[in-house]
Amino acid sequence: MAGEPTTGAGEGHAEAFARACLEWSDRWWDEARGLLRSSPGMAQVDGRDVPVHLVPQTAWYAVGLLWRAGPGDADRAIRAIRSVIATQYDEPGTPLHGTYARFGDWPHPGPDPEMWVDYDPNWRQFVGTTFLLALDRLGDRIPAELAAEMLASVRLAVAGEDPRRVPPSYTNIALKRSWLDVAIGERDSRPELVEQGEALAAAVVERFDRNGAFDEYNSPTYYGVDLFALALWRDLSGSVLLRREGPRLEATLWRDIARWYHAGLGNLCGPFTRAYGMDMRTYVAHLVPWIWQRVGPVHTPIPPFGPDDVPEHGWDLHFGPLTVLLRTEVPDDVVPHLTGFRGERTVEQRISRSRRATGWLAERVMAGGEQADDDLSWWEQYHAATVHWRLPDGGVGWILGRVPGPSDAVAQPGRLTIRWSPAAVADGQPARFVVHAPATGADAVGASGWTLPGLRVGVDAPGLGVPAVRVGRDRLGIAWEPPTGGGDVTIRLHLDPT
Repeated sequence: MAGEPTTGAGEGHAEAFARACLEWSDRWWDEARGLLRSSPGMAQVDGRDVPVHLVPQTAWYAVGLLWRAGPGDADRAIRAIRSVIATQYDEPGTPLHGTYARFGDWPHPGPDPEMWVDYDPNWRQFVGTTFLLALDRLGDRIPAELAAEMLASVRLAVAGEDPRRVPPSYTNIALKRSWLDVAIGERDSRPELVEQGEALAAAVVERFDRNGAFDEYNSPTYYGVDLFALALWRDLSGSVLLRREGPRLEATLWRDIARWYHAGLGNLCGPFTRAYGMDMRTYVAHLVPWIWQRVGPVHTPIPPFGPDDVPEHGWDLHFGPLTVLLRTEVPDDVVPHLTGFRGERTVEQRISRSRRATGWLAERVMAGGEQADDDLSWWEQYHAATVHWRLPDGGVGWILGRVPGPSDAVAQPGRLTIRWSPAAVADGQPARFVVHAPATGADAVGASGWTLPGLRVGVDAPGLGVPAVRVGRDRLGIAWEPPTGGGDVTIRLHLDPT
C-alpha cells in the first residue's frame, strides 16, 4: 500500500489520493516531449519492453495539474493538453479519424492499420470524456483559446467514431461513448447525436437489466471505468434517461461488487471477464481509486507507489486525480463489505444467456468459476477459473486455471470443479494452471494433490496422471496434456487452508 499520503487542511480521501497520484506521476513527465513517459511494462515490441509516451494518461495528468494548481502546474497542464491534441488524427474516411496516436512515439499507421496494434479507437472516448470533464469542473482555470481547442478536439473525436463500432456489450466504452455523444449533441444542438447516444445508453441498460450484470463482468479494471462513466451519467448529463439510470446502475454495480469482494484478501473473487492481474494488492486496478475515495487507504488494496516504487500496471495511477472531480456514490450497505470480510458465502450471477459465474468466499480462501458457451480461452484477460488464499506471511496466493475450449468451471464450498473437453479443441493444447506460491518447488505438486504455503489442494483428475511442472521466480506452471484416449475430463480441486 502507498501509506498515508499528505493531506491538506479539510481534504478527504479523494483529495489525498489525487495528490499522491500526482506526486507519482510527476516523476514520469518528459519536459522535452510534453507527455508522460511510461512506467515499465506498458508496451511490448517483439517481446521487448519498450518505453513509450502516454496519450490518455497525459490528459488525465494535465487535469490533475489544473486541479492541484501548484507552482508551474498550469503551464505544464497547458503544454500537456496541447501535446495530446497534437497526436489526434484528422483523416476522414479512415478508421483513424478522430482518435489519437496509440502512443506518442508510434509511427503513423499505414493504409491498412491494425486495430489495437497501430491505433486504439477507444482513445476517442478516454480523451474526450477527460476533456469535457475538465471544461465543466475546471473551466475557469483553462485559457479560453485552449478551451476552444479542447472542445474542437472532442467534436472531432465524436465525429470520427463509427456509429456501428461500439456494441452495448462493450460495457466500459459504450457507457463512455453514450455520455459523450449526448454531451456534444446537447452542446451543439444536434438532436440526432443526442438520440444516437441515448439509443446506445438504452441498449446498455436493457442488456444490464436482463440479468443485473454487465458483459464485462467482475473486472477489477473496467469496473472502475464503468463507475467513472456512470458518475458522468448521474452528474453531468442533461439527458433524463442518463440521469435516471446512472445512479440506479451505479448502486446495483456497487452491491454486486460487495457480494464478490473479500476485504480480508483485498480482492474480488473470480471469475474475471477482463483482468490484468490476479491480486489487486500487487497491480493497480481502476476500481481502487473509488474504494480509496470511500473508505480511505487503510482499507484499499493497492501496491506501494511511493517515489521509488514502480507498481505493475502503474500507468492507471495517472487516472487518480479525475476521481477528485467526480465522486462515486457507494450505498451505505456496501461500505461494511469494503472494510472487512462479512462471512462465508456462495455467490452466483447469470451474466448472459450463455454465461454463468459462481463463487465461494471463506475466511482464508475463495474460488470462482465461469461456465460459458463461447471459447474465450485464447484471451489473456479472461480468467475463468480462480483461487485466492491467505499465505502464512500475510500475503495472497492465487491459482489461475486456463483450460482450452469453452469454460466450464464451477465454484462450490471447498471445491473448484473444471470440466475439460479436449476434443473440442483441435490443436491438442494442454490444461494449464499458474500458481503464485513463493518459495515452492516442483516437489510440492503430485498427481493427487499440491502442498502450497497456507493451502492444501487435493486433486481429483481421473485419467490425467502426474502433471508437468515448471518453477518460476515465485510461481509454478502446472500442465496436463490431453488424455490419449480422448473423452471429457473433470478436474476437481479440493481447497483446504492450512
